[in-house]
Amino acid sequence: MSKGPSPYNGLFLPRRFFVTSGKAVSPESPLNAFDQALMDAGIAQYN
Repeated sequence: MSKGPSPYNGLFLPRRFFVTSGKAVSPESPLNAFDQALMDAGIAQYN
């Protein structure tokens, strides 16, 4: 049996997930603020 993601109706459902928090504000764009929030949370390299 595989330990990878399990297919369900052609979609893959994660077996595990984690929750973290971070926040940022950017005058340039919401996407830039999102990237800054990932850096604040310490998980930017996983995006």
